[in-house]
Amino acid sequence: MNEMKSLFQTLLSTENTYLDVYLDGLIEHKIFDKGDDIDHRINSLLLKPNTRTVGFQLLNQFLDYSQAAVLERKANVWIPLILKSCNSQDSGNMDLCFDLLKKFAMRCHENCDLSKMFINNYLCKVYESLNNVLEIGIESALRCLEICLRLYAAPSASFQSVIDRFLRKFIDSTDHNIIVYCGKCMHMLQQIRGGGQQGVNHKTRWQEYQNQLVASIHAIFNEMFSNCSETYVGDSSQEIGNKTIADLSSEPVRKAAQLHVRAHNVIEYLIIALKDPFPVEKSIMPKKILNLISVGTSVTCITLQQNPIADNLALGVLLPKLHKDLLRLLDTLILILGPHLKPHYQLIWNITLDSLKWTTVLKAQEESNGINLASLRAKAYETIALWCQTLKSGCHGETVVEFLVNEIFSDTPCVYSGMTLQISSGARKHLSKQARRQLNKARSDQSKLSQGNSIRKINQYGSKNLLISVVWALRCLQQILWTFANFLKPSTMKAIHLNIVQLSIQLYDSLPASTVIQHNSMYRLEVYNSLSVTIMAPNHLCPPPTEIALKILQCAHLSDNSLSVRNQCTHLIRNLEKLFHPQKESLLFPLEARDIRNAFVNLGQEHLLNITPGNLLERSQYNENTSNDNLVNNENQDLGDDKTRPSDHPNNSLSFAMKADFYSEGKEINEMINNETKHCDHCGSSSCGLDAECYKEVNKANETVVEEKMDDDQTYTPNSKIRKIDEGDTASGSKKSWTVLNSSDADAIDQLLEDIAAEFVDELS
Repeated sequence: MNEMKSLFQTLLSTENTYLDVYLDGLIEHKIFDKGDDIDHRINSLLLKPNTRTVGFQLLNQFLDYSQAAVLERKANVWIPLILKSCNSQDSGNMDLCFDLLKKFAMRCHENCDLSKMFINNYLCKVYESLNNVLEIGIESALRCLEICLRLYAAPSASFQSVIDRFLRKFIDSTDHNIIVYCGKCMHMLQQIRGGGQQGVNHKTRWQEYQNQLVASIHAIFNEMFSNCSETYVGDSSQEIGNKTIADLSSEPVRKAAQLHVRAHNVIEYLIIALKDPFPVEKSIMPKKILNLISVGTSVTCITLQQNPIADNLALGVLLPKLHKDLLRLLDTLILILGPHLKPHYQLIWNITLDSLKWTTVLKAQEESNGINLASLRAKAYETIALWCQTLKSGCHGETVVEFLVNEIFSDTPCVYSGMTLQISSGARKHLSKQARRQLNKARSDQSKLSQGNSIRKINQYGSKNLLISVVWALRCLQQILWTFANFLKPSTMKAIHLNIVQLSIQLYDSLPASTVIQHNSMYRLEVYNSLSVTIMAPNHLCPPPTEIALKILQCAHLSDNSLSVRNQCTHLIRNLEKLFHPQKESLLFPLEARDIRNAFVNLGQEHLLNITPGNLLERSQYNENTSNDNLVNNENQDLGDDKTRPSDHPNNSLSFAMKADFYSEGKEINEMINNETKHCDHCGSSSCGLDAECYKEVNKANETVVEEKMDDDQTYTPNSKIRKIDEGDTASGSKKSWTVLNSSDADAIDQLLEDIAAEFVDELS
């Protein structure tokens, strides 16, 4: 420990220190646990301008391990120095200073005295220092602001206007982390005032904040699509969000970028507001938000091309990103509301399918220019898969599933062979040589053209966006099969089988050209998953290609060059094996004498184990004498046999005529268990080697029940059984002995045996 202290002192005394390199290692050696003079060293480092950065670094680590007593002594010294550094706009320490203020706010909140001290003396100064934040420290300042609003909500209410002005500065920010923290702070800002009686104030502020965000997005859309008034119908009834379109540039390209950034940021604020918790139940307005998404996605690149001015050309480049943001908002709404969106299923399907339709049209129009909008199609597939997964068969997609399947397979890299017209040999002999040459040339040209188009279609999947589009298309297909497999037409299901099998075979078939997408393990993984889903979620009118799928999965399991793909194929094969050959659990279970005795005791029938043969004979004879005449008369009337015994009739449930040998079973079981227990105790005191053998001998008793076989000339007696108990080898080394026990069908014993069997079945399950 002394060596670590000396090394630590050397690092602090060095001018060009490597403290940040050694600090993590010194923490592992618990340098802060026994270092009583660490706070003094921090003070000396903070007081000197040239060592202040090292002091802040050391203090940042020390706050995680310091005790409350040290903070009570030194907080009034360290916090003013940190605030002074923040207000001096020291760019080198700005980020670190706000991280320190955040940690002080968290540590002070753990102690009542420190919390009061921080609120009274430093909270207002923390908020005032936000006005001097440099660009390098914005993210740290927002993290600190979020913690202060979360931990000191009520004291922060008087600074709401200061905080609101600070947050509105970042409406044009393009940093994702800044936008996320700014959205969280905006959401926390709605909660800092009191909730009122039964949270009325919170409910009112939530409604106002939600309406404000929706109106702001509508205002941005109205300005953004002002040149598409013939197709765009905006919401101009509210003017709450007009502040978001202030200070716009007059230059078309810059203005389009500003509007897109602001729309993206406000949509992010709305997503955070919907996802993050609130003190009261949030009343979400799905109809308003869905209408907002529908309005934003109604304007497409095809619409903007009808009026090719500078504003629309610039906006056309940014429009797919805006549509993806709106689809992310729809994802959030689906995750939060779930089945509550079922009344709006038609609007949701229109939003998602329209994105696929216009991108397909644009891709067909601009195929020569390589415009594909693959990232937008991938996002549309992701939203559709989430909608089907959340609502299952309640998503009402039966009417659009065929169109969706066609769109999915239009994005997959299938190789299409050329189709040529075959002429029979009989027809060719009537052609001249010139006609034959022209026919062969046309056939060859058509084959080359078809093959070239196929290769060109495959090679276009080299980009990352196209790969993501194909992957999400296959995932969407899997979710469609899980949801609508039983609702698909046999022709549609057969087309799915053919395309999936073709995609699987192409992975190891000799292709005319190597493709980037088929060398990607993610794509292969989704193809095999889709192949498995076609079998796991079948349509009973169209049997799946089971044998082909197993062969393909086995081949992939053996020869694929990706470990994750091989492991997934192994998992899929095991699941399919369980589907083809399900294992049936057996209800047979062994019985032991100890278990039988415990069952008698648990059911409160232990007196049956202690009945002596003499008492049993008296009890049996008494029962026979009291009911013999009535039973014989009834049996003679039913069977016409004077020799039928009362105990043999199937309806003699009132009889309790038992054989004494049956009750000797309980006594013999007791004696056997006691002997085995004593023998086990004796063996246990001798050596450990005999323990296993004693345990084996104790568990050797096994009961078997064999139905009695009656001769043809004898009367069949129901429920008549021969019960044998194999007592096994005893501790004294005696041989096996069999005890033959006969039992009647008395209700008491039958009910007891049924209870015992039921108890063992419960234990088995």
